[in-house]
Amino acid sequence: DTLITELIASARQYAEDYLRRSLITQRWKLSFDDYAPDDAALPRGPVQGIVSVTAYARDDSATLIPPSSYYLNAAKDALLFDTTVYG
Repeated sequence: DTLITELIASARQYAEDYLRRSLITQRWKLSFDDYAPDDAALPRGPVQGIVSVTAYARDDSATLIPPSSYYLNAAKDALLFDTTVYG
């Protein structure tokens, strides 16, 4: 049973790498150094939803970005920031 479970997980991971898509629900953390782009390509979409977006200043203080300031594109594979609200 253990071997079969490991083979299934390995096959799924290989397929996800090849397809560049997630085949099961996963959680990812995406980080940028220095700045966040206006739009951020998200690995292995389509994304079901964004849990939160937090900006960290150089002094390590955190600011939670309001959900009204960002959204997923139509393909659900990129996070877009509404620069009229946040920017």
